[in-house]
Amino acid sequence: MRKEYYLKNIKEAVVAIKNSIGSDGCLCVPFQKKQVKIANSRWQEGALTLAWAQERLKQDLALEIEKALLFWNGLQNPDGSFPEQDRKSYAATAFSSLAVAKALKLCEKRISSKVFEECVEALANAKGFLEENSNQGKTNQEIAAVSALEEMREFVKVDGKAVERKKTLAFENQTPSGFFKEDEGVDLGYASLSWEMLELLGFRKDAEKFVETLAHFVFPDGTICANFSRTIGWVVLDQLEMLAAKNPLAERILNLYIQADLKGLHSARHFLDLRHTMTDAYRLCSALDNCKGERKPKAEMPFERLDWSREFPERILVVRKPRHMSVFYLQKKFAYSCWFKKGMVANLSSNLEGSTVIEKHFVTESPEMLEFEKRENSLRAWGICRP
Repeated sequence: MRKEYYLKNIKEAVVAIKNSIGSDGCLCVPFQKKQVKIANSRWQEGALTLAWAQERLKQDLALEIEKALLFWNGLQNPDGSFPEQDRKSYAATAFSSLAVAKALKLCEKRISSKVFEECVEALANAKGFLEENSNQGKTNQEIAAVSALEEMREFVKVDGKAVERKKTLAFENQTPSGFFKEDEGVDLGYASLSWEMLELLGFRKDAEKFVETLAHFVFPDGTICANFSRTIGWVVLDQLEMLAAKNPLAERILNLYIQADLKGLHSARHFLDLRHTMTDAYRLCSALDNCKGERKPKAEMPFERLDWSREFPERILVVRKPRHMSVFYLQKKFAYSCWFKKGMVANLSSNLEGSTVIEKHFVTESPEMLEFEKRENSLRAWGICRP
């Protein structure tokens, strides 16, 4: 089931990317349509999905790949950085360089030596920018920089000390349950992304504790409560697929998540729009590469009450009951998700300042006060959830 799921969505993504490429190689559709003034270099990451399709699916895409790579080269700033929403972006430099380095490994023999050499030169310039700069607030970007620098080693000389500094910084931002800090908060989606990149670097055993944490946020219908500090509502599937062969819990979460997407409950693909198709379709390629077969894992999902308020200044509270499960996350924004046996009935993530009803029913000083059976009728009366 999973292999067919990945392949179907990869093929759809390849068609979407091919249909979006401009005559100059630009994949950033908003820039093509003059909706934005700066071409976002992250859209050019679609070249990696094309490179994978050329190698694995035997599609002739050399011309499209060359054009996309050359356009990426042309976006580079004199200091080695690349643009995203702004002219210079640490994240765009890290992630787009990572994708281009991976693409070159796949298609080096199928593109012209001129294009290859220009890309290597651009990677060398990006390397200098990444080694000299950092983004301590967003750990996933720091890990992306580490991943990009490691991928570049095949083409350029990398400062090993700079890479180790960035690794140290990333792991200093790790919490005991496997999260990584994002804007001083935590985020399941970006933690999943961070672990995906770390697993590809060989940190697979370390990632298993995050899987145990993630399991507490998987609702019984396969949907996931992931709207935390950066309101990202997805997890990265190849992060779980790389562990699935030896970790029954990872495989069980993966199966539940994909089945939920197939039922139309949510999108597990992580790319609901064209931008995310460009930046993330290749992660499904990685998932397919790492899918070693499928079992019916017997791993049981955790069924207990967990309070992470001691681990973070924010409060994360998970309550599982025989009739429903609820997840609370309190920081600058209030996020609440509740699942009843009939399905997902509430998933709120917004600034609710001034809502005394919400504060009365949900924001309490003591997690022990949250007993939902007593409040179901009140929730329904206020239209918050309708089980």
